[in-house]
Amino acid sequence: LMSEIARYGTVSFSFGNTVQKAVREKEEFTLELKRDDFPLIRTPYVVNATYAGLNEVILKFGLTPIAMKYEYAELALCSVPPILHNVGLTVMDGPFFSLMPFGGSGLHSLSAVSYTPNKTSASPIDVPPEPPDSRFVEMRQLARKFLRDDIDMEYRKSIFATKAILKKAELDDARPTLIDIQEVSPRFVSVMSGKLNTIFDLDNIL
Repeated sequence: LMSEIARYGTVSFSFGNTVQKAVREKEEFTLELKRDDFPLIRTPYVVNATYAGLNEVILKFGLTPIAMKYEYAELALCSVPPILHNVGLTVMDGPFFSLMPFGGSGLHSLSAVSYTPNKTSASPIDVPPEPPDSRFVEMRQLARKFLRDDIDMEYRKSIFATKAILKKAELDDARPTLIDIQEVSPRFVSVMSGKLNTIFDLDNIL
């Protein structure tokens, strides 16, 4: 994808950066970023697709935050017997679990629908808590109900990440896509989705 974009020569990237300040000037926004590789950006169009950082950016533009909640989810990394080294398992019905090879680490990630959401927050913006205690033991007990007695997992460490959820979707666990045009001129659009295919929805809006 990066090679394809480079062919056009019209796109610049600044990774690991954040918006510090946004000012509306007639038909443009002026953005001040944290790092000075892009000291100031002037643009008539902003697409805010920052997932858990969505409201933090919206507030920098002086706009109304979106009703969201945040789950702090755990992926427990563990070692497994050789028979599972190149195998991923997911039980999808009921209180499911998933045991999947984790990149090139030689470890597997273990998650379970009942235990992976470790803490929740209804704060307008994502403020991650201190890393909570792992629920690996509970997830392991659940997984072992579906595995042979000689297959076990040994805990190594956990990764915690923020999962952003629209408040209106919290009752049925749906994952709708939100495309919210919050300003028309200059244009500011917020996009909330956890799915890559949202890019096709955006073709009709942007």
